Amino acid sequence: LDTAPEQAFDDLTWLASRWCETPIALVSLVDEDRQWFKSRQGLDAAETPRKVAFCSHAILVPNEVMVIRDARLDDRFADNPIVTGEPRVIFYAGAPLVTPEGQALGTLCVIDHQPRDPSPEAIDALEALARQVVNQLELRRSCARLEKARTKLARANQDLSDFTFIAAHDLQEPLRKLMAFSELLTNDLGDDLPDAAREDLGFITTSADRMNTLVSDLLRLSKVDSLGRERKRFELDDCLDRALENVQIRIDETGAVIDREPLPSIEGAEPLMTQVFQNLICNAIKFCSSDNPRVKVSAAVKDGDTIITVSDNGIGIPAEKAEEIFAPFRRLHGKQEYEGTGIGLAIVRKAIERHGERVWAESRPEGGSNFSFTVSNCKPAASLAPVCP
Repeated sequence: LDTAPEQAFDDLTWLASRWCETPIALVSLVDEDRQWFKSRQGLDAAETPRKVAFCSHAILVPNEVMVIRDARLDDRFADNPIVTGEPRVIFYAGAPLVTPEGQALGTLCVIDHQPRDPSPEAIDALEALARQVVNQLELRRSCARLEKARTKLARANQDLSDFTFIAAHDLQEPLRKLMAFSELLTNDLGDDLPDAAREDLGFITTSADRMNTLVSDLLRLSKVDSLGRERKRFELDDCLDRALENVQIRIDETGAVIDREPLPSIEGAEPLMTQVFQNLICNAIKFCSSDNPRVKVSAAVKDGDTIITVSDNGIGIPAEKAEEIFAPFRRLHGKQEYEGTGIGLAIVRKAIERHGERVWAESRPEGGSNFSFTVSNCKPAASLAPVCP
């Protein structure tokens, strides 16, 4: 009730007026004390008191169209002020608006200032249009429910993100103490420490270190939303520069070769894109099948989309696992084969989707993998190569 006019309802009353050849057509919703018109053709009033409303009678028999040929001859309406005065309702036909739960909310009605005998086709049309009015009402109710659910889900996701951040942050200090005291205990006891105890302390230190890495990754994952709030235009090349600086030690240790092409500038969250490149490059180096990791970062245009791709000469990805690897904690290999927590690619996907883009992975026929993502609102570098379909 009391919402603004909407074209979808106005179209239906226009059709009802034309099909039934009446000057007035209304979508009338009956409230406790009034009837209010969601849409009206040929009538200035937005509502009338319920006590004079024809529609309050029509909804009492929700499975029938109520037809009043001449209200002046009907005892229920002969002295009604909207019959004896303006807008002079003489002919009335109202098809009840019945919800899927069986509730009659009002009518789609047509009105004339003179007696009429509507044809069966006109009555059928009025009923069909009334069903479309209900469909529009149900659509808006569904949209309202979806919006409420979306808001609730967003709030729950934010609560979960906040909890993850707080829990991970609070875990860091006891983990650092655990690692530090294990090392102190080993140093303090020196040669007096039995070999079995030394091995046990080593297990404690290793486990604490692995958990500290996991906690750090969880913190990075929980920060994606907050880091993605500030948007500006920036150069992806600058993000790649910072990412390479952050992983330079790993590059030197493995002798990895990084090839790069000019990248465009985009509008978005610069810290997130730095994380994207850092995680993808680390991933490419980690899952290399040879002693000479090669990573290539390129940009190209395909079907109107600008696509950034990080390619490697690694072990590849089974096609059936290409989507699965972006899930948090999802690992295709054991910890003994490849280190890591299984969160890096989850951060990549969340960061890319935070920009409204998409990311995917695929193995190359010649070996290795491509990790690609789209970027929008970009200004191209000096040249972006087209990709053949």
